[in-house]
Amino acid sequence: AGGKETKINNLVFKINQITGNKAPVIYKKRRAWDHVIRRFGCIEKSKKILKYKPKHTIDDGIEKTYRWLKENVHK
Repeated sequence: AGGKETKINNLVFKINQITGNKAPVIYKKRRAWDHVIRRFGCIEKSKKILKYKPKHTIDDGIEKTYRWLKENVHK
């Protein structure tokens, strides 16, 4: 969590861009029990109590995770 809201569509676009995935996104109906439209991880308490400070942006995190997976998936 970086204290910044990220829309799922934007996240999908970033992941597809980084991985080179060209498959179309498939949208499905919301599940009957899923009533929450927006989710946001607030990091203010962690900043205050733990002195937490994000080291990476979401883009950097996705890129580093993808790179690590590519290098380590067959080990």
